[in-house]
Amino acid sequence: MPLRHDLSNVFPWRIGALRDVAEKMPQGWLDAYDSDGSRPAPSCTPVEALDRLETVAGVVRLAHLELVPGFRRPIFEVVSEGVSMFTPGEPLLQHSSVIYVANSGSGAPMHLDLHHNLFFHLTGTKYFRIGQMRDERMQHEAVVRKLGGVSEPLRVLDQVTELELNPGDALYVPPFTFHAVESDGPTVSVSCSWSTPSSERAVPLQRVNGRLSRFGVRTAPPGRHRLVDLAKVTLERASHLVR
Repeated sequence: MPLRHDLSNVFPWRIGALRDVAEKMPQGWLDAYDSDGSRPAPSCTPVEALDRLETVAGVVRLAHLELVPGFRRPIFEVVSEGVSMFTPGEPLLQHSSVIYVANSGSGAPMHLDLHHNLFFHLTGTKYFRIGQMRDERMQHEAVVRKLGGVSEPLRVLDQVTELELNPGDALYVPPFTFHAVESDGPTVSVSCSWSTPSSERAVPLQRVNGRLSRFGVRTAPPGRHRLVDLAKVTLERASHLVR
């Protein structure tokens, strides 16, 4: 269920503040896409992408807010609190943050992230759909199929919970959790993500499992066979170094 936060005075959400942040961001930190799946011209700047939302339905993602002057310490403090709440006992390895600016009808289809994600909603109404399978084995197989490149419809998941996020709501989404997002009207949100030793071990392991799934190979959920898991992680990291 959503939590509550009081960070509207920390994160930018008014258009003037968003434009100020966008002006400080290099073009490589912009990821914008329209509701039809297309993207603006490669020469589009972060500020121009924000301005396009006045006439074009879509989403603008401004990455690495934690590297913008004035936001490094607040983001680190927010992430540190999230680590203490949701991944206690594990050290923080890496963290990052993204501003999402969207307009009505835009969003993201069912997908999963590879990191811990604490989502702070600032303005407008946004709907999250969280999906999962009741059985651990089936959940694992759904995850590795997705990582293997299989896009399955929402109806494949046994349990889907819809959550309405309003200003002041926050939501924690664990790694490898299926979720979809849709905006009802103009919305602004900030996502703070982080990795821990266990999440960083799981990423290469599940990527290997995803590739094996393309060939019809069934794999066990992480933790069932530790030596096999270790071998997969070692091979994945070695192949990454070679690439």
